Amino acid sequence: MNKLNLLKIGFYFILITSMLSCNDERLDVFQEDELIGEWLLNDPTNNCEQTLIFDQNNTGIEIVGCEYSDDTFVSSAESFVWSTDKDIITIDFYGDKTKSSFSFDEEGHLFLPGMTNNPELYFIRVE
Repeated sequence: MNKLNLLKIGFYFILITSMLSCNDERLDVFQEDELIGEWLLNDPTNNCEQTLIFDQNNTGIEIVGCEYSDDTFVSSAESFVWSTDKDIITIDFYGDKTKSSFSFDEEGHLFLPGMTNNPELYFIRVE
């Protein structure tokens, strides 16, 4: 095999390896501290807003506000305690527990498929 063929094979190997290592998957590496803060569900198809606030002491608040066609607005707030085990979060609304996987994408969006009706929906950090 001549040197030119070896260079071509090496080039294609590096090119294919680089392409396979690039993806837009959600990031599995996280710190629990990344959850701390206020998160707003990004759901343009819904007339309700869902906000989750994770506090440092593993407590939090879920706020849901809905606007209806007759111009009425109804909101509710419910406190919870939360804990994580690797990539699983347990949110305990004082007896009513919800477990969900959670992950972050490269833009910092929080995915909680167990907390939404659509696993493609994500939460945006409120600054």
